[in-house]
Amino acid sequence: MDKLLHIRSSPGKFIHDILVNATLKNASDLHFEPFETQFVIRMRIDGQLFKTHTLPKNQQQLITSRLKLEANLDISQTRLPQDGRFSLQHDSQTMGIRINTCPTLFGEKVVLRILPKPKFTDNLAALGLDAIQEKTIFSVLNKPQGLIIVTGPTGSGKTCALYTFLTCLNPQTTNIMTIEDPVEIPLEGINQVPIDPKRNFSFHHALRSLLRQDPDVMMIGEIRDKETAQIAIKAAQTGHLVLATLHTNGTWQTINRLLQMDIAPYQLVSALSLITASRLVRKLCKHCKIRIQHPLEAFLNQGLNHQLTKGFQCYQEQGCSQCHQGFKGRVGVHEVIKITAPFQECILNPSTLHHMPNLLKKEHITSLSMSGYSKVIKGITSLREIQDIIDVND
Repeated sequence: MDKLLHIRSSPGKFIHDILVNATLKNASDLHFEPFETQFVIRMRIDGQLFKTHTLPKNQQQLITSRLKLEANLDISQTRLPQDGRFSLQHDSQTMGIRINTCPTLFGEKVVLRILPKPKFTDNLAALGLDAIQEKTIFSVLNKPQGLIIVTGPTGSGKTCALYTFLTCLNPQTTNIMTIEDPVEIPLEGINQVPIDPKRNFSFHHALRSLLRQDPDVMMIGEIRDKETAQIAIKAAQTGHLVLATLHTNGTWQTINRLLQMDIAPYQLVSALSLITASRLVRKLCKHCKIRIQHPLEAFLNQGLNHQLTKGFQCYQEQGCSQCHQGFKGRVGVHEVIKITAPFQECILNPSTLHHMPNLLKKEHITSLSMSGYSKVIKGITSLREIQDIIDVND
């Protein structure tokens, strides 16, 4: 709503009601944003931000202070960022809330990350993977050693994918340890280690420590630097299964990034087993999506089988009481590469890496765009959503 809203209850109840509403809508984040003449609250649902409240400027301090008190932050400190956590009780469930404050021109902005307790299973299909991609990933997870890298931009489902991969392993007979920044979701039977840069406990420091803990499987929240990359490669070469994320846009760009981190091609070939790239797209609401006619050229140009697309009709969002603007929930779109001999040869000769996209086609790897368009054909998402989220050249 754009009109000014005056708080008629206590700040604590107002915040509680907003958080409950956010959880009911499956929101992931809440933004409390100070501007010159007003205080705006926005909610992120299925990856999109939407304005929910506009408050008078004089109510900014009440809300900000109350949020900081909930997380035991210093309310007198307004010029430096602060991090904290608190919990929300609702319907006999406890949800974790992560809070960060940041000073801006017109006061402190506060962002809350809502951390529900999802139940991860070994059902890879729930991630949006197709049958061939599932089989490829399981074949690598069943090996005792190697490096699996999950890549994609922020908010593309990397952590969820890693947690799902870990649940495919047996913590009763396997020592599984993770290094994360921060540990957002506790996993039963898995030892999770939070890094602490303030105390000089970084990813590569933690990774060195984990290697002395007799691990079978290690998960690295993010490979950020050369030291972490080198230790991860060495661990994967010496009998450990290593899972990690890396911020790149696609699968073959990941190889470039690791080579730029001074990982020798022969080392990369001996360690790297699998790379996945992912994006999250919004799912059409099954209650209100409507059929539309659309030409097939966009799909046929992506190499999709004509028989698969024959006679199909696109769907688009409409909106109803069961969803948010025609969408409800998100699903992953993936590209999965198992590092077989042709890819190893390409890595060993870095000057040929620019031919990698052609090699992906030759090896019949389902690209991000093809994976996305297949979900349009199945009526899971809309064509516009795919075109907005995925670069057709990926």
